[in-house]
Amino acid sequence: MSSNLANNPYRVIVDDRLPGEKGVYMAYTPTTVQLAGSDTVWLAGTTALPLYHDHPHDPADLAQLPPDSYSQTKLALAGVERQLAAAGATWTDLVRLNVYVAKMEENGPGVHRAITEVLGPHFPHPQGIGLPGGTMLGVDQLIDAGNLVELEGVAVVPPERRVAAVAEAARATQ
Repeated sequence: MSSNLANNPYRVIVDDRLPGEKGVYMAYTPTTVQLAGSDTVWLAGTTALPLYHDHPHDPADLAQLPPDSYSQTKLALAGVERQLAAAGATWTDLVRLNVYVAKMEENGPGVHRAITEVLGPHFPHPQGIGLPGGTMLGVDQLIDAGNLVELEGVAVVPPERRVAAVAEAARATQ
């Protein structure tokens, strides 16, 4: 086991590649270990809609969605970043990111490009296995036809950061 993220001692990347596999480029981490003493944060599905939006969805909100998957993914990632911050987490605490893409053949490249641009700098790794694990799944349609991508994730947060963030949020609502 070896950790590549000094600012989160609770997240450990397992690199168990065999000698013949060392040159293989992996864009994600196959195995991440959550060490005791950390908190797990589960992030609900997030689309390009504002993080807090009406249900059922307001047609006016849906009309504001960008028409391309790259732009929608950037907005969804901003929502995920807000979710992480609310729990005292950062991108480097993310251990799993599931990606649901409507019409994968058409929209997958834009989604992949946006995720790589946003997350890549936070997960540098010389063997290319720094990104969190997850699944990218092609679907016919998300909840509304205008939504092209939805992200959900799991983060492992050192408890001192999560506790501080929750305390700050409580103070802000008083």
